[in-house]
Amino acid sequence: MYYIYHQEHNFLKTNLGEPHWVSAIIPVYGKKISTIGTTIRNVQNQSYDQLEIIIVSNGVPEIQVLANIEDRKNVRVVCIDKNMGAAYARNQGARVARGSILWFIDSDVFDIPDQSASLAVEQFKKNPRLGSLGGIIYPDKQFSYFVIGRLKYRFVEKQFERGQELIDDDFVNTACIFVLREAFNKINGFTDFIEYPFDDVDFGFKLCAAGYRCAGLFSCSGRHPLYSANNAVFYQFMSMHNMLLYLALNFDVKTFTRLLKRKQETGWKISPPTSSSSVFVRLFEQFRRVAGMLWAFFHLLRHFWTVWKLRNERQKFLKFAFANKGAL
Repeated sequence: MYYIYHQEHNFLKTNLGEPHWVSAIIPVYGKKISTIGTTIRNVQNQSYDQLEIIIVSNGVPEIQVLANIEDRKNVRVVCIDKNMGAAYARNQGARVARGSILWFIDSDVFDIPDQSASLAVEQFKKNPRLGSLGGIIYPDKQFSYFVIGRLKYRFVEKQFERGQELIDDDFVNTACIFVLREAFNKINGFTDFIEYPFDDVDFGFKLCAAGYRCAGLFSCSGRHPLYSANNAVFYQFMSMHNMLLYLALNFDVKTFTRLLKRKQETGWKISPPTSSSSVFVRLFEQFRRVAGMLWAFFHLLRHFWTVWKLRNERQKFLKFAFANKGAL
């Protein structure tokens, strides 16, 4: 389950990138390679000129990646021999990026506005404490949802126009997000060993701990498909496992209480509730949640010493981040 057991990437002493350059970093793995062509075209259609594209292949042969790209202008492919997780792949892309702004995009994101990169560069200039900027639109049958991190806004597509007002949150959605390279380096990038879906929670946690703003902007958001879980028990396991792992690594009573309160206020949930009125379906869904939870607890107990070592390493960073918050 754990891709790696410690932080392998170190950005604390790396350069801040070339001014005015934006580096789009797109990890790709498995079946999502079939949609990467659309994502690449969206990035290539940006009105901003000083932009490079880095595809990080997580175990997918380079020849397969290139076969799905029509125009390879300004495109580089970085290959990893096997799947090391999204956080690791994003770090690998950041390691070779030239830009002072890093733009992390999932390989199935589409409908990215052509002005996104230009607007992001402008916002980072206007807001020196801005650490991240982005968001995702999830389409639904009747309503669509704009998601920054924990915050979720529902709107009707036909009546919606993309706005340019920054919305602050303490959590980021890394499916489509611009990050200031200076902030990325100071928080040492993504935590290599934290897996989906809490790699982005942890990233936002570190940015806020270091004194940066995490903000959403409708005009810089792309669209992301909604997928149904093929294995509901495994989905529940992954959600519960990564939440528990995240809490084990960063546990702080005040922070945990605040997050729970925020979760309740915004209606954010680890997994979507069933909408069925059938008692049988509801009981079956509950059974799968319980099964996933028990599986997660068992797995964490089995790897107790690994988690303990990761926590010790994590606490060292948190002490550094909080101790230097005022100086960053």
